[in-house]
Amino acid sequence: KRILQTQHRSLDDTLREKEKELSGREEGVQEEAQALSTQRSGLQSLLLQVTTRQNEMERSRMALETRERNIQRKQSKINRLFEDLLNEVGASIETSNFRASDWVNYDV
Repeated sequence: KRILQTQHRSLDDTLREKEKELSGREEGVQEEAQALSTQRSGLQSLLLQVTTRQNEMERSRMALETRERNIQRKQSKINRLFEDLLNEVGASIETSNFRASDWVNYDV
């Protein structure tokens, strides 16, 4: 009976040690899980920042393309107006030359 009691105590002691060991491991696993969760939250936040920045850059790129198209349109309009002006000046010079030649012929 004494041997059984000793074995029983020994088993109880071993069981308590294993329970403490498992409890310690469980706490370590929970701490690691919490650290991973915190790290995951940080990464999600960083991903959101990157995505937001990409969207901002895309909007800026589109705005620049729109400005560039507007500038090209305005440049084309200026070029057309300049051509029209040159044509008018050329026509005016031709008319002026014609009149001058009329005066020359008149004097002769």
